[in-house]
Amino acid sequence: MKEMYDRCCVETEDCCVDDLDALTNMDELHRRYNCCAFDGPDYFTKLNKVNFPQSCCPEHGEISFRCSAENAYKAACKTKINAELNPYVIILEAYCFATAFFCGVVTTLIVVMATLNIYMNKSD
Repeated sequence: MKEMYDRCCVETEDCCVDDLDALTNMDELHRRYNCCAFDGPDYFTKLNKVNFPQSCCPEHGEISFRCSAENAYKAACKTKINAELNPYVIILEAYCFATAFFCGVVTTLIVVMATLNIYMNKSD
């Protein structure tokens, strides 16, 4: 995702004006999470961008409105996305742990049963 910002905003004066798909994705991300840029609005400031993408600011309904560092969302999009995905990551980690534990138990049982089988066959 950061690559999208770098590709669009570092190489061009106005972010993503030549890449409609990237611009649409970036705008959707900003509006959905009320955030600005992957690393926050400082990302655009470091690139010396005076005008930020309109989607980095709350809707103002003015055609002549200019989104800038002063009125942009302060939150970084990566922070908002991480907060949304974190519960799913915890569930996935628990699932992986449970699966590994179950596989360990099954493997142990197979080894024990095979050992007992060998032992029982020797005593016959």
